[in-house]
Amino acid sequence: FGAAQNNGIVVKHGEVFSLNQYFVNVDAEHGWSTGLSIVGDKIYPIYGGGICQVSSTAYRAALMAGLPIVERTNHAYAVSFYTAPYGVPGIDATVYNPGVDFKFRNDTGAYILIQTVISGTTLKFDFYGTKVRSGRIRGPFFVEGSLDDTKPSTTIFYRDILDLAGNVTSTDPVTTHYKSSLDFKHVDTP
Repeated sequence: FGAAQNNGIVVKHGEVFSLNQYFVNVDAEHGWSTGLSIVGDKIYPIYGGGICQVSSTAYRAALMAGLPIVERTNHAYAVSFYTAPYGVPGIDATVYNPGVDFKFRNDTGAYILIQTVISGTTLKFDFYGTKVRSGRIRGPFFVEGSLDDTKPSTTIFYRDILDLAGNVTSTDPVTTHYKSSLDFKHVDTP
């Protein structure tokens, strides 16, 4: 349901796209279902829980398009299903309206059309517009820690910005810190 809220969005040149702008009225009345969410030091079901699959996928699409990332917050601890296809955590983005958001800037000089595609259990964000560059991910790599989410960890990945000829014009290092999953208590209600 959350992916559909982002289908057909047009982002103007110079505009900052905010995922939370499209996640409004997150309740049963407006078609949302519940899922687990990390809020503070607790994990419990809320309407829109699990929407981070949408934000993480949008984040990865913006990275690969070479777009400037304006705001991104990782999960509090390394959630195993956000490691695919890399095998290491670090390329995830969480959202929680009204506070935590994912944002990127359209600096391409043209409009970007966002289309979301769901095939089975796979979500994809397609960005259509004038291609002025692309991005390439190297990593992520563990700086400390491991895949054991019960222990804190730190990862780093590098996003190379490539011009249209495929030359690296800049590199953005992105470091992510995760707490232990044991720091968070599963509860039934907030």
